[in-house]
Amino acid sequence: MRISDIAKDMGISVATVSNALAGKGRMRSEVREAIRARAAELGYRSRHRRPALRLVAVTEELNSAFVSAMLSGAVEEASAQGLLLPVCSLQVNAGASVPEPDIGTLNRRVEEILASLPFQVSGVLYISQYARRVDGLLTRLLIPTVSTYCTREDGGCFVHYDDHQGAYLAVNALLDGGCRNIAMISGPINSIGMYLRSSGYQQALVERGLLYDPQLVRIGDWDSQSGYEQTARLLESSPIDGIFAQNDYLALGAVRAVREKGLSIPEDVSVVGFDDTIPARLSDPQLSSIRPPFQEMGRQAVRLLLEQAAGAPVSACPLLPCTLVQRQSIRSL
Repeated sequence: MRISDIAKDMGISVATVSNALAGKGRMRSEVREAIRARAAELGYRSRHRRPALRLVAVTEELNSAFVSAMLSGAVEEASAQGLLLPVCSLQVNAGASVPEPDIGTLNRRVEEILASLPFQVSGVLYISQYARRVDGLLTRLLIPTVSTYCTREDGGCFVHYDDHQGAYLAVNALLDGGCRNIAMISGPINSIGMYLRSSGYQQALVERGLLYDPQLVRIGDWDSQSGYEQTARLLESSPIDGIFAQNDYLALGAVRAVREKGLSIPEDVSVVGFDDTIPARLSDPQLSSIRPPFQEMGRQAVRLLLEQAAGAPVSACPLLPCTLVQRQSIRSL
């Protein structure tokens, strides 16, 4: 006999029956007692209840749209599983002399937070403020942990998106629109994302029979001014008709440089960015961009935590696929 059988017999929802049997939810006492009595008549026997799971999300910072999206997905998944998900922020940038603490410092701060909580934590979801490797993070904890918006090679469980696949998708969109001289503007070379997005750019070109030309690759910073300056230099030396920028701010700077050159977007030069930020949607023309699955990353991380809490071994760490949001900055054939 299952709760769903009782609900069907009484013509009420499964949630109502579940709440009545668990003593939760708001309902009249006579309704609760009627449900319990009918459950007993039908031979329902409650299963032994496991100790309540208490998951906690720990973020490095909260003032990031990416972090907010991951938290939104995580809270949504936890709620669907009947769990609350308290959120603790390390605030690593708040008055810190070292804005990017080392792994040892992060471990100590997380352990201090967990020790201060008034309940026993069953699992920790750790959300980085930017994508990077975090080998050694949370390895001293004796509970399930999943880190997201980062990667690791120490056997720890993480959830991230596929930078290579996202870049490959972006460049193929430019190729599908007829572009053949496609430049790439990247962030600093010490970024894992820059390396993987560069490899996706190269693969897309080679697969379509085009040569990789290092003269069409410019390395800058992650801001709009860098995108503007690198694109202006490209336009002085190369007849480009497409630009893959490794983030939206670089792309928006590229758009400004193209227009100042007297060229039209997308008729003369198509542009695609990465991250699908709010400025991309508000720009003129609206910027095509690669959208990482931030909310799904949060949802997936909670699922992995629950699997581990149930005794499952650490599963393969997923790289989730990105999607292309095509707007006005890419021409179509």
